[in-house]
Amino acid sequence: TDGMRSIGDVINLLKETKTDFLFLGWLRDRPYPESCLDLPLEQASICEEYGLSYEHFRDAVNKIKREKPDLIFTGGVALEFLYKKERNPMTGENFEQEETWEMALDPSKWGIDMSKEEFQCGFAKTVGWIGPEGKCPNVYDPKKVPAYFPDITNPKFQGLFLSWAKKQIDCGVDAIWIDMLFSQAVMLAKITGNPSHPAVKESFDAACEIVNEIHSYGYSKGKYIYVGSGAGFVRFPYPPP
Repeated sequence: TDGMRSIGDVINLLKETKTDFLFLGWLRDRPYPESCLDLPLEQASICEEYGLSYEHFRDAVNKIKREKPDLIFTGGVALEFLYKKERNPMTGENFEQEETWEMALDPSKWGIDMSKEEFQCGFAKTVGWIGPEGKCPNVYDPKKVPAYFPDITNPKFQGLFLSWAKKQIDCGVDAIWIDMLFSQAVMLAKITGNPSHPAVKESFDAACEIVNEIHSYGYSKGKYIYVGSGAGFVRFPYPPP
């Protein structure tokens, strides 16, 4: 669904290469609509061309599975980007900027000497939304960046993030790759200089619980869902999920 190949071309390629594991056949790195028809005309045209809707995704996976029923199809969810306006694809609930800002990571909630604005400004610099010459947090305005780094310990964000993974399972994936699952624990360990700090442990535990919840949802659908991520957890004195 990349705008260059038809789904038939993709299926032929998978057959010719005898593919049994397809890694990141889909990545949720921004809000996607249920159908391209839900978007304004100009956006809908791009959506149709590149297959950027859950409707396209579900149809593609179903067609692939009809021809390659034993193929393990891996979807992906980028944890590090919480856009200013978000959507729960399971319930259709929309979240505006004030609500997503509440879900953004704030190290000071654990008593760490770093404000929410300072942390989010540093993240915005890392991804290029703020130039390197800008002085944090003075140059930061949460209304002027496209997204925030979320707080994985925030219950509202946990529910929203899980909706992105559950939707992919409903669309037919067999595995979920979570980009930067342990990144919050890694960053807080670096900021505090202490991998046993409560902020680090709570962030790590929340990441593990996300994995457990995805497995549980898969079981409820009669499937075993593989879950993968980078091995950042090996730096911590805690067992992986």
